[in-house]
Amino acid sequence: MGRISTKQKKTMVVEMKKIATLSHGCDGCQGKDFRRSCCATYEVCISLAEMEAIVGVLPEISKFCPGLKDEDLFQNVFEETDDGLLSLDTTEDGMCVFAYEAEDGIRCGIHSAAKNLKIPPEHIKPAVCLLWPLGISDEGLPYLSIVDDAMQFHCNTRCESSSLIIQPVFMDTIEQVYGTGARMQIMNAVEGGCEQVTISPQPSSVSV
Repeated sequence: MGRISTKQKKTMVVEMKKIATLSHGCDGCQGKDFRRSCCATYEVCISLAEMEAIVGVLPEISKFCPGLKDEDLFQNVFEETDDGLLSLDTTEDGMCVFAYEAEDGIRCGIHSAAKNLKIPPEHIKPAVCLLWPLGISDEGLPYLSIVDDAMQFHCNTRCESSSLIIQPVFMDTIEQVYGTGARMQIMNAVEGGCEQVTISPQPSSVSV
């Protein structure tokens, strides 16, 4: 199982040329093997602030994911990693404990809870999940680009265009996670014909 995380970075290189080659559309993996969904492929690592945001809305999340509760108590579904992050637990079949099967496929209980509570998903949903199929390199200078195994998922396809224009869904999630300033820096770089740009992301505040 691969690992994905988004440790806070002071500066980050955004590889616009690579990102612009990808098209993504989530359909909940309807009719597909759920074990090949993004919710069952990675060890998802989050920060303490992200964990606290999730814990604050567990009662709402458990409406979609009843397995989180054992009678009147909530299960501990977070495990500390060696590098100070926290990983999300999975079920016996490898699915994230916050994923559930809806009428339209596999969905995220955290995202659904945010919708019910009428709060922005980025306030409680881990940044790494919002960004996927984009990811940040863990070693050396951090790069925001396409995760290595993105094309193994049917929801991701290659764009034939040689344009540097990034799909709106990616620009929206980058703004959700890193702020409007990051989006503007990328847009300005694209207009200037740059294939990549170094930005100083300002992560969205986590609050409920």
